[in-house]
Amino acid sequence: MKVSAIPSSTATAFLLFAVLVLLSSFSSAFAPYSNTRQYRHSVTTSKPQSSLPIRLASSASSAESSSSSSSSSSTDENNKNDIEFTRNSDVTPSDEWELDCYSRPVVVGGKKLWEVLVTDSTGSFRFCKTLPSNQVNSKQVRSTLEQDLMERYVDQFDLKNPSVVRFFRGAMFNMLNIALSDLDVISRPSRCTFALAQWLEERHKTVYPKMEGYALYSCTSICVVFVYYFVCLCIILCLFRCTVYSLSVFDCLVSLPILISKYNFI
Repeated sequence: MKVSAIPSSTATAFLLFAVLVLLSSFSSAFAPYSNTRQYRHSVTTSKPQSSLPIRLASSASSAESSSSSSSSSSTDENNKNDIEFTRNSDVTPSDEWELDCYSRPVVVGGKKLWEVLVTDSTGSFRFCKTLPSNQVNSKQVRSTLEQDLMERYVDQFDLKNPSVVRFFRGAMFNMLNIALSDLDVISRPSRCTFALAQWLEERHKTVYPKMEGYALYSCTSICVVFVYYFVCLCIILCLFRCTVYSLSVFDCLVSLPILISKYNFI
C-alpha cells in the first residue's frame, strides 16, 4: 500500500526551514560573541597623556630606550619585530578599545599563528602583536596591553587610555576577562566591534593570503567544514524523507546517494 505524501508546498517549507537552521548554525560558528554583561575591575592610576605630534608609526619607530645589557636588548628587539603599530592622524582617538586574540589561518613551523589585535572604536590606531602558540595565556595578553601598547604608544601618539575594552570571541572569554581584570577598564563581550571586524576582513583579504603556510591551512579548514556540513545536510535530507514518505531510516540511507545525484529532494 502506497503511503500518501505530504503536500509539496509543506515539504518544501520543511526542507527550507531545515536548510536555514543549518546555515544559521554555520554563521554562528564565526559570528562575534554577544553578551551585554559588564565587568568592572580594580581602579589604578593612569598616566597623563602628552601632546606629542600625531604621525604614522611602526614598531621600528617606537621610542628609543637607554642601552642595557646585550641579553635584554636582544629580547626587546625580538618583541619589536613581533609588533606592528599604525596611527591614523585623521581620526580622533577613542577610549573604547576593541580586542581580539585568536589563531589565524596560517601555520608557522607546524603551529598556528596567534595574534593580538587592538584598535579603538574610531580606528585611530591599529596594534598587532604575534604570539607563540605556547605563550597564549591571560598573563601574556595583559602584558601586551599594558607594557607593549599602553606604556609604549599611548602617551607617545596622544591616544586615550581605554575605559572599555570589547571583544567578541566567546571561546576566548575567560582568558581575556582574566587578562583585563588587573586593568582600569570595563571588559565587555559584544558584537559591536565594527572597527576590529573591518580590520580583520582586510587582513584576511590582503595580509594572511600572502603569508607562507596560509594555503595549506585554509584548504584543510575548508575541507573539514565542507565535510561536516555535508554530513549534516545528508542527515537533514534523510530525516526529511523519513517524515514525508514514512520510510525507514535504512531505506532513506540506501536511497540517499541516488537522491543527491538526481537532486530529487522531495
